[in-house]
Amino acid sequence: MEMKSNCILLKSSPYRIVDDKTGEVNEGVSLRYIPFENLNPVQDELNPDNKGTETVKVSVPYSQLKNIKEVPALYSFTFKMTVDKDRKQVVKPVALEFLHTLSVSPSKQ
Repeated sequence: MEMKSNCILLKSSPYRIVDDKTGEVNEGVSLRYIPFENLNPVQDELNPDNKGTETVKVSVPYSQLKNIKEVPALYSFTFKMTVDKDRKQVVKPVALEFLHTLSVSPSKQ
């Protein structure tokens, strides 16, 4: 099952790790993003002084690096339901598509 959602991509970091013993290669792209559909501030019951929206940290396949045109920007993420190593269902991003540049202008006061 696949789902799409627009997200603000804040950071992308490609990685490549080689296991010294087995030679197995683990590579991908680490992402930090904010889901765009819900920019409502997080309500922190334990610390009401906290303000803002939490970022999400995930990894996508290295092949998706070519789709990252610029950051920060608005992207359409494709998510897929999978099962993790503990046999729990999780929703993970598997692809992303550049939608629009983001720019921030200082407000005139």
